[in-house]
Amino acid sequence: MAKRGDPSVLRFVVSFLRDHAKLTQDQFGRESRVAQTEISKYEAGLSAPSEEALRRMAKVARIDWPLVAPLRQFYSLFLTAASTGGSAGGNEPQIGRAHV
Repeated sequence: MAKRGDPSVLRFVVSFLRDHAKLTQDQFGRESRVAQTEISKYEAGLSAPSEEALRRMAKVARIDWPLVAPLRQFYSLFLTAASTGGSAGGNEPQIGRAHV
């Protein structure tokens, strides 16, 4: 069975890859050999693509496979921080405030 990840994280990865490729779901699916309906499910977080499908999507988007792991990690950490009130450590910079 193909290895799959967390749909709530991979939805953002698939959306990023498709946006980077500047393709519609149908175009991206055809070039990745994945049905458009599956691309839609991935982007909605209803299911997760197999690693093989994700590799094909990365190739279509011209993103080297070794860069996909940090992308997955970023979205995972981001979603974790967002679900805990947006703070991963309490040392976030104050945007829009002057430091005196």
